[in-house]
Amino acid sequence: MSKQEYILTQVIDVTKTQMNSPKRSFFLTKALLIVLLYTFLIINSLYNMVSPGYVPECIHDEVHVWTSPITLYLAANPMYRNILIVTASLMIDVCTLVLALRFVLYDKNYKVGLIGISFYLFRGFLQSVFYMKFPSDYIWGHPGVFSITVPYEPANDFFYSGHVGICMICLITFKRTGLKNLTRFALITLVVEFFTLLVTRAHYFIDLVTGIIVAHYFYLAGDWVEEYFQNRNKQVLLKQEVVIEKTVMDPRKLEQNSPRSNGKKKKVPSPKSKNRSMTML
Repeated sequence: MSKQEYILTQVIDVTKTQMNSPKRSFFLTKALLIVLLYTFLIINSLYNMVSPGYVPECIHDEVHVWTSPITLYLAANPMYRNILIVTASLMIDVCTLVLALRFVLYDKNYKVGLIGISFYLFRGFLQSVFYMKFPSDYIWGHPGVFSITVPYEPANDFFYSGHVGICMICLITFKRTGLKNLTRFALITLVVEFFTLLVTRAHYFIDLVTGIIVAHYFYLAGDWVEEYFQNRNKQVLLKQEVVIEKTVMDPRKLEQNSPRSNGKKKKVPSPKSKNRSMTML
């Protein structure tokens, strides 16, 4: 290998190192995001940080009226209510756990994690400024089985539903990655969770519909952000390729731009200086 080829390989290696972030730190950052998110979910499930605040007096939901026979039946049969809540909670726990594991182990960027965090931050902001009355036939409660992602204590956190929203995020992610079985499971989970939250009066109908729509648009926003950074990285790559091509054409610039030279120009002895040194000898 000639000196020029060696310097060229060194420049390319340095460029790749600068362009690609260390896989270890990338993996640990994603894992840390998931740990923090699950820590919040577990603490919220245990201590119910969103406690009832101001309760308004008037609200009406026609879908609650239509489903009142189911709610009355579940109120009269707590065992069936508990089975329904446990089933829905277990399904959403599985969905979110699979999503978290795929994010940490396989995703090449932070998109899914940032979508989930942004979705819940916006939801928390709305619930801090907007309060809704508890339904008169509210029967949501603790079924006796702990859930990581589902708090069971009464909370005035109706608008909008985070449970159906995270199911929607799981559904879109599994669909795009070609996981057919998980896509079907996420869709069934979404339907079961929607039905459970509606008939137990954990949410109004508008909370559930809005949760699905908001999750979808947050995912679209994540796509736009991802596209922006991809285009920016392409531009950086093109610029660096141009620099490499120029340095290949001019070996002196290649040596000057190499990491070992630190940008300092090496003095190339002229023929006259060589002759002077020879005469001195």
